[in-house]
Amino acid sequence: AWSPNTLIDLVGNNPALHQRLLEKFLVNATGQAAKITAAAAASDTTTLTGIAHTLKSAARSVGALALGELCQNLELLATLHMRQSAAHWLQGWMQSWKPPASQFEAI
Repeated sequence: AWSPNTLIDLVGNNPALHQRLLEKFLVNATGQAAKITAAAAASDTTTLTGIAHTLKSAARSVGALALGELCQNLELLATLHMRQSAAHWLQGWMQSWKPPASQFEAI
């Protein structure tokens, strides 16, 4: 789920600022998505944990709540070194990544 009110609550009703923040989030999140995929492929749970944590916070800050929850689960699984479960969550990650971007573009 995505909450369009998150940015309003955080920085006020300023559509231009919201657009800039969302654009910056999408650029950064796209890079982080690639790093998550690479870390998972390499079974690098330390890197995976760190990136998932960072993206979790950023996603929640802009209202991408489902993505934030997915990152939280991925972070926990990576912390516990549950590679097989993390791989399962990574599949969910790949399916969930596109919707927030398309929703943000509508703003």
